[in-house]
Amino acid sequence: MPEPKLSNFFELEEHRFYSESIPCGIDEAGRGPYAGPLSVALVSFSQNSLTQILEGKILKGLTDSKKTF
Repeated sequence: MPEPKLSNFFELEEHRFYSESIPCGIDEAGRGPYAGPLSVALVSFSQNSLTQILEGKILKGLTDSKKTF
């Protein structure tokens, strides 16, 4: 399917939002509004970046504090 011709960056982002699956990761830390502050973060990578991450080409030094393997 050919890419649509869009007039500006915002139209491109809107088109991508409604036409593609966007894999992302989300995490939170804290106790919420009743017991203290809550921080939330979401990260999304392009398909090309995800491929490079899985192949170990980028983010080699990134670790997970809860890694079990």
